[in-house]
Amino acid sequence: MLSRLAFSSGKEVTSLWTKTLSRSLSQAVAVAGDETKVVLPQEISDRMMKYPTRLQDWESHKMPGAPYEGMGPLPPVPDYEDTKKDLKLYFIPKNWFDFFYERTGVTGPYVFAGALFTFLASKEYYMFGHNYGHHSRQIFWTALTVGYLNQQYGGMLRDQFEEWRTEKYRAMDSIKEEEVVNCYEVIEKLDLDKWRAGLSEFYNEAKQNNLQVMLETAFLQRQAVVVNRIKQKLDYQLAVQQVDTELAHSHMVEWIEGKVLGSIEADTQAATLDSCIAELHVLADKHSS
Repeated sequence: MLSRLAFSSGKEVTSLWTKTLSRSLSQAVAVAGDETKVVLPQEISDRMMKYPTRLQDWESHKMPGAPYEGMGPLPPVPDYEDTKKDLKLYFIPKNWFDFFYERTGVTGPYVFAGALFTFLASKEYYMFGHNYGHHSRQIFWTALTVGYLNQQYGGMLRDQFEEWRTEKYRAMDSIKEEEVVNCYEVIEKLDLDKWRAGLSEFYNEAKQNNLQVMLETAFLQRQAVVVNRIKQKLDYQLAVQQVDTELAHSHMVEWIEGKVLGSIEADTQAATLDSCIAELHVLADKHSS
């Protein structure tokens, strides 16, 4: 019975170590988090929607915990490259050029603009010169200067303004990430505490198994004591019977010897002695001759 109990206890201990090892591996990140910075899983990082990630399907997005129905994110700000594709010269819609391209080719819009300006100037709908107050020369040179500066430094200025525009988004993303990391650390700590609390179940099982083994050992020890006591009593009874038998045998032998000796008379003893002496003399003579 003790061997069966030890075998079952061994299997339970093996399963205990297996479960403990699997839980230990699952909590390795939480244990290491006490010494190093917690790294968010890739799934949570992807769901944070950090800049420049965009929510494309913003119209059907359901905001969790929204205070009222229909509350959701605003449309994402379009990228400069996407906006640039729809414009010509930074302010003219590209579809105007597409309209002329189908009929006049690539130079059609520019020829149309030059012809329109020539028409307005020749008909004196638009008059320019140093005598007029609309400063046409200043506007022309300003546009030319702005175009040159845009060609030389426009990219740098645009990147600087874009950096200023996105700085607040990155700041909000960093705050959000810090809050998510703090919440994740709290969750991991709670999971670790739950895991440690769950080990008490296996500890109680081990204590129960040890108690069963101790009870079984005590039972077998007491059973062995009882067997030894019964064996001693049986050995004592057997020894007593042997002593009685030996005493009976010795008494019987002594009684028989006494009876035999009592039945032999004195004359018979003398005659027997004389015959023995005569026989010895005869034997001596034979030996000497």
